[in-house]
Amino acid sequence: MGIIAFAFGMGGPLANFAGLLHMTMHSLTKSGIFLCRRPYRAGKDTQKIAEIRGLTVSHPLLAGAWWSVWRAIAGMPPLGVFMSEFLVVSSTFAARRYSPYRS
Repeated sequence: MGIIAFAFGMGGPLANFAGLLHMTMHSLTKSGIFLCRRPYRAGKDTQKIAEIRGLTVSHPLLAGAWWSVWRAIAGMPPLGVFMSEFLVVSSTFAARRYSPYRS
């Protein structure tokens, strides 16, 4: 929420697009985490995280999806959340509103 508020606070078309892109990417990534969570736990028939092991062997596609959404929510490049955060930073420098000493 802070990144999104910062993007909209910067103003301008590029910053607004960056804020909307970040909202979209973050919501899609969070949805992916919650969609992967249920089959992940059901694949091992337990609620205890310590007992969930070997998913890459038993369910490789699910393990790949799980790995992808966790990398995405962590903001790893070249995934969507990273790109939207990078666009927020780029729009900040493009607007030249980052210096309190500008003339």
